[in-house]
Amino acid sequence: GGFPPAGDGGNVFGGGGMEGMEGGPPTCAIAPGPIGAGHQAGYSAGYLSDCPGTPAESSPYMWPLRWSAHTESRSMAFGSDEVVYTSRGKVHYMLNKNWKRQDTYFQEGVLRSIGQLPCDEGQQVGEEEGVPNACDRDKDRLTTMIHRGGRMYFIYWKEGTASDAETMKDVSGIEECSYVDIAIVGNIRPDWYMDDRGDDTDVQYLGNQHVFHADMEARLVKQWRKTDFANQYFVMSMAGNPKPDENEIHWPLVLNIPGEGFGDDSLSYYKNHTALDDDDEDLFLLDQQFVEAGGACPPAGAWMTARPLLLSLRIPSPPTS
Repeated sequence: GGFPPAGDGGNVFGGGGMEGMEGGPPTCAIAPGPIGAGHQAGYSAGYLSDCPGTPAESSPYMWPLRWSAHTESRSMAFGSDEVVYTSRGKVHYMLNKNWKRQDTYFQEGVLRSIGQLPCDEGQQVGEEEGVPNACDRDKDRLTTMIHRGGRMYFIYWKEGTASDAETMKDVSGIEECSYVDIAIVGNIRPDWYMDDRGDDTDVQYLGNQHVFHADMEARLVKQWRKTDFANQYFVMSMAGNPKPDENEIHWPLVLNIPGEGFGDDSLSYYKNHTALDDDDEDLFLLDQQFVEAGGACPPAGAWMTARPLLLSLRIPSPPTS
């Protein structure tokens, strides 16, 4: 186990100290039980690059707190090479505020996962404990998911809306909005793969590896492997050698995510990384802007039943052979 020595993460990691601990929600709080292995608490005010006493405190190899990147993901059933779902889009994080925004530009295939946007009529493929968890996404429809604290907001854009950054700031292009309360489940914590905090988990630092990144570019990465409550493995590949124009930031490059019994396994890469700052906060408040402009963003109906399923988090482990 273990991880590379800690160092100075730079301004992209946000401020230091324990601001918010007195007179408001705590910072650096992780979710209870197995969820805390990867997530902040839903009530946490955010995470810091130097959360006191944490194993990865101030490490330059944890995720930056404020950044965005283009992503491509492919999903495969457990133990299979067959790609059943592909998506492309852009992700934005302000983990110092417990915020995430995921814009999806392209989808193809069936997505099996909880926490996804509600299915359009006729697109639901399966159901588990009353929660739709398989949806036919085989069409190009621009969508946005915003996760702030303990809530996820699901936004569908009007047909024909362009996927450029400026257009996706204009709430007049929004067709509908809804949300689901996921209670104690906050956003990912930036050091999730570097320690064994949380229940039923363990972590291993694998060292340096060369991998093919986007466009078949060979990159040296530092890898961590983390096991979860379902006895499945995440693998996080962080840039080992920042490029000259990357300000010494070790960006996330490749991520393997197991389905954990709720869905399919997935493989994602991140490219075209950009640091965010305070001027980018409006990106994460789109639902509020939509309501202020006269729109509505009600609870997502039957999707509220995802909450007890998320909180139970006890599923059979997959076969080992």
